Order: sequence, then C-alpha cells, then structure tokens
Amino acid sequence: MWLINWVSLNSGAVDGNQLLDMANELEITKYEKRVLFQELSKNVIEWLTEEKTNYILIDHNNCRLQLARSLDGKNVYTMSDAGTKLYNKYKSPQYEKVPAQNISIEKYKKAATMIAEKILKVYKPTEIILHIHKCVDDYIDGNRIMTFDNEKYVGSNCSVRILMDEMYNILIDKFDGCHIIEFPHYVIGDSNHKFGRFGLHYHSLYDEYGKNAIDIICQNHSKKKKRFY
Repeated sequence: MWLINWVSLNSGAVDGNQLLDMANELEITKYEKRVLFQELSKNVIEWLTEEKTNYILIDHNNCRLQLARSLDGKNVYTMSDAGTKLYNKYKSPQYEKVPAQNISIEKYKKAATMIAEKILKVYKPTEIILHIHKCVDDYIDGNRIMTFDNEKYVGSNCSVRILMDEMYNILIDKFDGCHIIEFPHYVIGDSNHKFGRFGLHYHSLYDEYGKNAIDIICQNHSKKKKRFY
C-alpha cells in the first residue's frame, strides 16, 4: 500500500542517475529505500497498473503528503520520510519542498480525474473497491470518549474534510458501478493509535470492519491476487 499525494502520481522518472545514486547512499531501511526508488525512478501509476489483479482497492485516506518539485516544473514527488532525508542531506538546488496545503483543490481534482481514467483502462468498475474514510470528531483514550479540539486544529481538519469529500465525489462518479465500503457512523479515533489520535487515526475496530468488508467482496477470488493502493 502506497501513501502518495495524488498530484505526484503524474510525475515521470528523474533525469539521469545523480539523484538515484544519492538515494542509494542514504542510511535508511530497505523498505524506505524501496519506496524512495519507486518515487524517483518511475511514474507511480505504472506500478499500480502494470500487473493486473482480480481487484484493486483504492483507499486514498488523507495522502496530503509534502511534495518535492523540480524547479523546471516537470516532476513532482511525494516527500516520504525517506524523501525528506534525501532532501535534507543534499539540499539539491534542483528541487524545492511544497507543503500539501499550498496545492489547490482544483489541482488535486484534475490529478484524481486523470488517474481514475488511467485505472479504468486496466480495471473494470466491478473490479475496483473504493474504501471510504472520513475525519472523525470523537476519540477514545481507553477509558472515556472525548471530542477533538476542532477550534485549535480547524485549518487542517476542515481542509482535509473538504479535499477528501471532493476526491470521493470524483472517484464515485468515475468508477460508477464499483464496490464501495461505506464509512460507519460509529467510528472513533484512538489516542493509543501508533500515529496519534487525530481525526483519521481510527480505533482498531474499524480496521477489522474494513478487512471483513474486503474479504466479503473478494470471497469469490480468495486465492487470487488483490492489489492495494
């Protein structure tokens, strides 16, 4: 499963081997290195569609990750943890960091439309699973349920809500007839979640719900391949 920024999906590979050689010298895990090379060496949508599977799960969640943009304007890459290490170590004058909030919703919508059309060239709507996520207002700390301080985090929370709703509207329209895993009303966040208690970090019960829903959809192909995105 990739966590990527929709805008970066339209990027091509880096020109030349200089940046790839730099990435190879970083002291990072094998997983981080694999993800980083995927970000740099190939259009990510190619990784997504090059091997046909019985179902493709699209779970875009937040994915408003920071970007690195080449100054010539040709390429935009998701700034993962490994990508940030690469940027910070070499301070390449050819690239600049781009916070996700600096990218307009219209650019996200345009990118999502293009990606959806590319996916439909490989997968029929009945082979697509769309997993719905929403920001939640309540969370549990193990003993009691509390409400997020939305006044304190109103900027990021509202912008994420708006973006996700816009993206789902596009995907539901483009993938008309696909499988949709609806978002239950009872979902809450969890302060014990490994990523914190923010509105997209759900209690583990939701993970089980999602897994069961996927298994039910795919039960006719339980021994065949599924691709998660």
